[in-house]
Amino acid sequence: MAAHAVALSGRVGEAAASTTIGDAVVRLVATSRALPALTELNLGESGLTDAGVRALANQAVGLDVLSEIDLVAAPGGREPGGISDDAARELALSPRLPALTQVARSIEHHVYAEGAREGTDEIEIRRDDGRVVRSVIDHFVWP
Repeated sequence: MAAHAVALSGRVGEAAASTTIGDAVVRLVATSRALPALTELNLGESGLTDAGVRALANQAVGLDVLSEIDLVAAPGGREPGGISDDAARELALSPRLPALTQVARSIEHHVYAEGAREGTDEIEIRRDDGRVVRSVIDHFVWP
């Protein structure tokens, strides 16, 4: 089967007045039924928050072959407005995304924050049907 990927990232507008595409567009993708062959969805730098991730997990229809979701560079990591561990886990366990095998995201650490580090963690999340979804977390340190 040929891979079909969509990247929904970037900003609309100018400098300080810009807005990210964020949660509203993700809700449209989740509920549209327009992308039945979609296998990869890149939502990095889209302004997505936990609310958008949960909408994808709980409202997705027609995304039966979606296997990889990239949330890398969603704002803030564990900071307010970023993607939390709980939201990423909810996405991985969603019965509405039966083919999902990987959720990738990033966590940004301030250079002076306790526990700040760089590297990658991989966590296996076992679904009720016995399948495993890999949660890949890239850690970055910023000044």
